[in-house]
Order: sequence, then C-alpha cells, then structure tokens
Amino acid sequence: MLAVALPFIPQILVISQILLVLNWILEGRLSQKIKLIYQRKSILFFLLIYLVHIIWLIKTDNFQPAFTDLFMKLPLLIIPIVLGTSEPLSKSRIKQILKYFIISVVFSTLISTAILFGIIPFKFNDIRQISVFISHIRLSLLIVISILTLFHWLISEGRSFTKRHFLYILLCFWLFLFLILLRSLTGLVVLCISSFLLILIYLKSVNNQFFKIGLIMAMYAIPVFVIGYLVSAINKFYSNDTINFKNLDSYTINKNQYFNDTLYDEMENGHYVRIYICEKELEREWNKRSKFKYSGFDLKNQPLRYALMRYMTSKGLRKDSLGLSKMKAIDIENVENGYTNYIQENKWSLYPRIYEVLWEIETYRKGLSSSGHSVTQRLVYYNIAFDFIKKYPLLGIGTGDLKISFKQYYETHKTGLEKPFQRDTHNQFLRFLVLFGIFGFIIIMFAFIIAPVLEKTWTSYYFVMIFIVLFLSFINEDTLETQVGVTFAAFFYSLFLWGMDHKSLVDYNE
Repeated sequence: MLAVALPFIPQILVISQILLVLNWILEGRLSQKIKLIYQRKSILFFLLIYLVHIIWLIKTDNFQPAFTDLFMKLPLLIIPIVLGTSEPLSKSRIKQILKYFIISVVFSTLISTAILFGIIPFKFNDIRQISVFISHIRLSLLIVISILTLFHWLISEGRSFTKRHFLYILLCFWLFLFLILLRSLTGLVVLCISSFLLILIYLKSVNNQFFKIGLIMAMYAIPVFVIGYLVSAINKFYSNDTINFKNLDSYTINKNQYFNDTLYDEMENGHYVRIYICEKELEREWNKRSKFKYSGFDLKNQPLRYALMRYMTSKGLRKDSLGLSKMKAIDIENVENGYTNYIQENKWSLYPRIYEVLWEIETYRKGLSSSGHSVTQRLVYYNIAFDFIKKYPLLGIGTGDLKISFKQYYETHKTGLEKPFQRDTHNQFLRFLVLFGIFGFIIIMFAFIIAPVLEKTWTSYYFVMIFIVLFLSFINEDTLETQVGVTFAAFFYSLFLWGMDHKSLVDYNE
C-alpha cells in the first residue's frame, strides 16, 4: 500500500496548489491583489527567480526538459503571489498550521520506524528507503524545521514548566533520535549548524537569565560535542592492526593456500581485507548456508563474494571455512542484505554512517570507483559542474540543458562512475551557476535576500530559521529540483515572509 501511494505524492502537491489558486480567485478582490503584487516590491523581486528560468530559455537547445522544469518550479511563482497578496495569518493560525505540520512529520517518522523494525512489512535494501512518502533528505529537513519550531515554543511559552513543555522536549528528543535511526548526516549537520546560528542570533533577545545561561551553554556544547564525536570516530576508523606481512600464514587449517595481497591496504574496522583469503573454502561453505550464490549478488546488487570478505574482515575473521563457521545466522542474513560491516546492524548508532563516509573517502583517495558511494559521487558531480562553469562562466548553458550536458560529458570523459550513478550537480548553488552563469546566479541570490530585507523579517525567528535551513540544504542537495523540495521551500519561505502577521511577531520572543 505504501509503495503504491509513494508515486502520487508529487501529484497531490500539484492538486493542492491548484486548489490554493482556485481559493485565491474565489476570494475575489483580484484587481486589488494584482495591484498589491506591483506595490509590494518584495514579491516582484522574489519572482525574479522564476523569471531567470524563463529568460534563460534563450540559451537552451532542449525545450521539453526546460518546460518540464518550469512547470515543476511553479510553486516559486504561485505560492509567493497567493500568500503575498492574501490577508496575513495571525500568530494562533500560524501555530495551528505548524502543529499539524509537526504531527504529520512525527507520523511519518513512526511509519518509517515501524518499517525499520519489521512491524510494517515493507521490503527495503537501504536504510534511506524507510522514508516511504518523500526522500529521506527531504524528510530530514522537515524534521529539522519541526525540532527548531518546538525549541522556539519551548523557550517562548511562559516561564513555568508545564506538561506542554515536557511534550515539546519529548518530541524534540524523538525527532533527533529518528535522525540517528535514519543515519541522515545531512539532517544532523543542518540541525547542528542552524541551532548554533539561531542561538547566537536569539541570545540577545532573551531576558530570562536562566534561559540565557542555558542557551550559552548549548551554543558552546554543540560544536564541542560534534567535533569531539567526529575526532573520536576518525581515530577509531584509522586504528589499524599491526601485522608483519613477511610472516603471514600461507595455508588454512585444511591445507588450502591463502591468497595474501600485501600491496593494497583496504581495511574494515582496522583489519586488512585482502589477506587470509581462501575462496575455494569460502564458496563451498557459503553455498551450504545460503540460498544466495557466492558468485552472485546480494540484495543491494553488490558482488556477494566481495561483501562477504569485507564483512568477515570487519569481525576479525579469516576468509576461510573456519572463519565462516564462526559466522552466526544473523551474520549470513546481514551479508545477504548487503551489509559489508557488522557494525551496520546497530540501528541506534550514528557511527556506522560516519564509518561509511570515511571508507568512501579512503576508497576515492586510492583512485577506485565512487559508484554507489553517495559522498564521493558528489565530488565527481562537483568537478563536472566546475568544468561547465569554467566553460560558460557568465551566462551558463541555459534552462533545459543540464541533463543532456551531463550525459554528453559522461560519454566523452572517464569519470569512474557506472551508468546508474551518472547524475548531475547535487548542489543547488552549483546548479544555478551551471545553468545561468555568474550573472543569473547573482540575480537569484539577490532575489532570495532582498525580499526579506524589504519586508523587514530578519527579526522573525521563523523566517531566519527557514532561510538558514534552506541555504544549508542548497550546499548538499538540489533542493529546488523535485516537486516535494520546491514546494517545501516555496511554502515555508513564503509563509514566514508574507503569510505571517509580523506586527504580532516583532521579535524572537513572540
């Protein structure tokens, strides 16, 4: 049922925007609303973002993807106009909207958790697939918005501690814990940086000395904890075995010869992967214990034999019949599911994800393929994007030419990426630079920044919150290049810029 519902999310968003426009029209006063568009300069400036996409059609050679892109980005045109020309919502209405939003986010996390622990039957081969309604990165950004909103309510709703405050703390804790379950580094990094910046900005407006001291402690604790945890994780990753390669055993207990590659230092949990390998014994014993063929693939479509060797190495086992006999049933199942390290079965730890990133970086540094490695694939995408920026620095390549340009690049250059992983920028800033050049990029960034300047919303906690989260997401993702992403960005940006009654939200304490 969930798998069937998932593809319809973008269509639901489109329908909701159509209904929003119909309601806007049926409200009447169209002539006044149209006049307000011209009078409210912030709306006109923000619409420059969409206008740039239209103007740069002049440069495109591929109009079908260009028009598809324009249709998908209609929220950047529709939502600012509708919210910017409608009566602003009161503080209570805004809070009501945010309550429903947080409830839906929490519901989504509960569904995902039920899938993760097998309560809801849903087949997944990657932890990111437990987010069944929207992509895991979009969900993580919605979680960040929810946590930051709950944090604001916690410190702004009275001085006495109530059951409601306890509920806010409980929800914040759960949402943070779910980000760890989801192993969303993007979500956690955005949360840490945005929390630090918001506390830094918010601190001057806090009159309660107790809260002020707590916020100062939190502001210092965030970077100290993050840096300390990363240093500990890196040290753990690079703690390696000390082995005398001249005295390696040559034969297994069954007198079969080991293969020992001493030239390549691939590691798992500090153990060398390419020593003490006897595939003759491995294949025979593995095929006795699993329906997955040793020479075949696991559920992640990885060569099973290689995943098995890495997994056994992570446990400090030799890759022979004796080593395989020490593998439990859960270990066999883990290898079948595509685990390459036993630490990946720990659902409550973030270290497996950090380990995976460090392993990807090491693999990339050694010149091996980045295919299937989310972090190092991005480095390839960024390098390609920079090549296009150097070639077309001022005006870019045009609105509809990105995908075909990247495709042609992959056909003519050796990038080390297999075809299924040959994608584009994965960075909204770089995407704007590639498409529209420096000139178009400056216009778009100006439009994003000048609108809140004209509306004087830089003192609004909610707007500053969404602004920081959006711009941080632009670094790691093409946030505006999916229906869910562009709707999320346009709605919250517009709601907190034009949709709120800022007269009742003068400062951060409101």
